[in-house]
Amino acid sequence: MSEDHLSPDGLYNLTLSIYAMRMSHWVQSPELYHVQTGVKIFGAPSLWSADAVKWSPDSASVHLSMRLYPGSKPGVEVWLYPATEQGKVQVNQPAEAKEPARIITGSFAEILQFLDTY
Repeated sequence: MSEDHLSPDGLYNLTLSIYAMRMSHWVQSPELYHVQTGVKIFGAPSLWSADAVKWSPDSASVHLSMRLYPGSKPGVEVWLYPATEQGKVQVNQPAEAKEPARIITGSFAEILQFLDTY
């Protein structure tokens, strides 16, 4: 099963591949495609799930609220900028945290490397 989130300008599609890990435990694995060529330009490492997807009105970015299954670590907010293949990740902090939120910026490859080792 999958769910498509087409960018407002129609150039990109963020597809969530949805599958059950266990009874009532679902993972929605995100992959970003260039519509015209069908080329995948970003795919989250396995066990990452996007719980929310929101495109900017100008299609410059897509924001994902993501978590690593089974949820034992804080979730992250991910912004992907498809035209430049750059991104940003912000690690969610508990309300009582005293340190600032951790933010990582870089190419899609660098974002994937961070998610892979998180």
